[in-house]
Amino acid sequence: RFGSRSDILYNLEAIQAYGAKMQKDAASGQTDLFGAFGAAAAIPEVEIKPAPAQFSEKEQLLWERDLMGLYISAHPLDKYDKFFEEQTHPFTAVSQENDGKTVVVGGIITAVRTILTKSNTKMAFVKIENKTSEQEVIVFPSVFEEYGGKLVQDNVVKITGRVNAKDKNGNPTPEVKVLMDSCEVISDEVLANYQETGTRLAPPKEAQGFRRRSRGASEGVSGGRGGYRAGGASFGGSGGSGAAPEPERVRVVSAPKDTRRERVYVLVKNPNDVEQLMNIKRVCDRNSGFNEVVLVLQEKEEKKALKMPFRVEVCEEFMGEMKKIVGEDGIKVK
Repeated sequence: RFGSRSDILYNLEAIQAYGAKMQKDAASGQTDLFGAFGAAAAIPEVEIKPAPAQFSEKEQLLWERDLMGLYISAHPLDKYDKFFEEQTHPFTAVSQENDGKTVVVGGIITAVRTILTKSNTKMAFVKIENKTSEQEVIVFPSVFEEYGGKLVQDNVVKITGRVNAKDKNGNPTPEVKVLMDSCEVISDEVLANYQETGTRLAPPKEAQGFRRRSRGASEGVSGGRGGYRAGGASFGGSGGSGAAPEPERVRVVSAPKDTRRERVYVLVKNPNDVEQLMNIKRVCDRNSGFNEVVLVLQEKEEKKALKMPFRVEVCEEFMGEMKKIVGEDGIKVK
């Protein structure tokens, strides 16, 4: 008999080796031979040893994502619903209409990319996700110096920053980002001690002025592509000494975003049907593209939306294969 998930994960190599042996025996006819003589019971069962430590639900969910590319039994942010509802703004608040305003956003860190500036200091590009969407956060060197230790993949965080929705020329850009001012890790202990307030944050307000931190005369990115600008200071791979940043405004220049912004919603009526989930994943892998994928898991009357860590190309072949798996009414694009 299988034990807990911790026991199964601890014995994963033994289980895989056992499965490979059974396939080999079946191919060679040994399994059928034993069965013909009524000796099927003599085939040894895989030995499941107790895990030395039982892992937390969060660790198990992260393993599900690493092993299968998606969360199956739950989502690591399920317990944070009320906290984020009361203590943060929704990602939709990070919009062109709120350019320059202060926002508070929360989620789980799924990617951190750090680069060195010309003054040999680090800055970072951080991606955080909630249960349905993602948001990019820019962390400039002076802020990274203070909060970089908290920007670790799989940390659940609350980030305060300013909305940036314009390019260096002051023109609106579709890739709206958050320029981080501060970061707080929301640990299990913090969540356990949280008392619900019954209220929500006020809408984003105009920033009262950027935090003035000490910066070098120039902060440029070495060896990168494209470029970023902080006031008059250039962040890019083209070289140059740069000028002192203007404290009253920070502008971020980024590549134009792909116009195919529609999302694919896939209804899974039985979240415990692992075979169906794997078939969905295989079809998505064969049709890699630019459209986000959201699984809608239905459990009785409740539905949970989970954003997948991959994107697809919505084409006739993809839609046809998906409809065979989830039915005509099981997939929508909007």
